Amino acid sequence: MGERGERPLRIGYFWTSGMPRQETDTQQVANTIDALGLAGAEVDLVLPGRWRSLFSGGAEAMRQAIAAFYGVTGAFRVRPFWGVPASRLEVERPVHGLLQTALWSKRYDVVHTRSRATLWTAARLGRPVVFETYRRLATSAPRFARVLAAASHRPGFLGVVTHSQESADSLASAGVRADRIRVLHNGWDPRSMEPRLDKAAARAQLGLDPARPLVVYTGNVQRNKGLDSVLAMAERTPDVGYVIVGGQPAHLEELRAEIARRGLANVETPGWFPAPELPPFMFAADVLIIPPTAGPLEQHGRTVLPMKVFSYLAAGRPVLAPDLPDNREVLTDGENARLVPADDTAAAVAALRGMLDDPAQAQRLGEGARASAAGLTWQARGERLLAQYREWLAAG
Repeated sequence: MGERGERPLRIGYFWTSGMPRQETDTQQVANTIDALGLAGAEVDLVLPGRWRSLFSGGAEAMRQAIAAFYGVTGAFRVRPFWGVPASRLEVERPVHGLLQTALWSKRYDVVHTRSRATLWTAARLGRPVVFETYRRLATSAPRFARVLAAASHRPGFLGVVTHSQESADSLASAGVRADRIRVLHNGWDPRSMEPRLDKAAARAQLGLDPARPLVVYTGNVQRNKGLDSVLAMAERTPDVGYVIVGGQPAHLEELRAEIARRGLANVETPGWFPAPELPPFMFAADVLIIPPTAGPLEQHGRTVLPMKVFSYLAAGRPVLAPDLPDNREVLTDGENARLVPADDTAAAVAALRGMLDDPAQAQRLGEGARASAAGLTWQARGERLLAQYREWLAAG
């Protein structure tokens, strides 16, 4: 039986591209479905697969590969379908959204998706659908925000899950029903942080200088992530080491070229690592950094309350981040982080120096970070999400 003795809800998480992949959004999906399964739901990940995945044992092999790649328990099933080959224009995604919803949605109590095509099709068919987004859609995709607002008044539409209040406020301004919006921050997995390493052990494991002050960034490295602001700090602090972990090959090549152009001998780019292999880099850090710029939020709109914030907090290291409304939802200056004016390199360097030169401050912020992370696990989020499904289903 499910939570509180109720029948387990049947959840279909409809995803329109293959997995596993390096993209951060797939990591979020894997952790969400795993948390729902651990919370007591019967969860299917419905996604396109190759021919061999459609035959005996293929779906189970996919499930095991996904669980291993993302470091999750695998508390879900995989239901692959034969899809359209991937293209540079990604035209296959809306096709998959239409196809999977038409063929599979009837069997689930809840269809959960981040696909616009799946949402549209499910809403038209009157299926119980939940849409999830991290974006401020009223500004980044106003036409779709209006579609979502209209869908929120249709029978069967359950609600929208957002990763931040920033995103929720944007949807409300576009006319999405307020009672159909729920903010559920992302999370972190306690298992991934074991064993916890002190800085010396983490640096020894990674082959990093045991004595040099160290700033660490993990995540995507394309230009719209604001890493120019980190490189500007590195130019002003040549005695401090910077390790930028992550990135796909083309983006890494561009970043490395920029580092070479600036002559930054104090910046390392070890490349991409699977999520389960990232914690030692965080444990090795004196300071964990969110690029101190407003560009990713205000100009590009593709980064709203970055998912890395939660693992940063869980690592128990001081966090340096720009003082922006999305970050302020979980980061508090002087308690679990240092928040600095966005795009002010001098202020960012001063805050960094303050943490590096004052071990007591750094320890206090690190302890505050770890305390803040306690209630922000993926499993806690899964339990809240499952309760929200039931609330919306009852209201509907």
